[in-house]
Amino acid sequence: MSGGTVRELEATAASPPFNLSGLLDDGYHVDVVPFRAGDSLLLYTDGVSEARDRDGVFYPLADRIRPIATAAPRTLIDHLGADLLAYASDELNDDAAVLVVHRTSDGTPARES
Repeated sequence: MSGGTVRELEATAASPPFNLSGLLDDGYHVDVVPFRAGDSLLLYTDGVSEARDRDGVFYPLADRIRPIATAAPRTLIDHLGADLLAYASDELNDDAAVLVVHRTSDGTPARES
C-alpha cells in the first residue's frame, strides 16, 4: 500500500516456498518492488485469502482494505480481523495470520548541525 493505493503483488516466476528451497538444487526467483517511506506491506496466510462468506464467496481482501489503506498498522490489523470474522460469519475454517510491515523512514541518516 502506497499513498492510499492498494496494489497486489504477483510473482513473475514460480518459486518453491522458502522452507523447501534448501532441498532443491535450483535457486528461487526473487521479485523486487519499491518500498518507500510511508509504504506498508500486508502479509497474510491462506486463512485470510481463503475465508468465505455463507454463499462460498472468497474474502475480497484488496477491496475490503482499500478504504483504510492509509491507516496505522495496528488499526489496519484490528479492522481487517474484525471485518474478516464478520464476512465469514465468525467462522474461519483455517488459521489466519496477518502482518503489516510499515516503512517509517527513507533510510537517509539524520544530519546533525
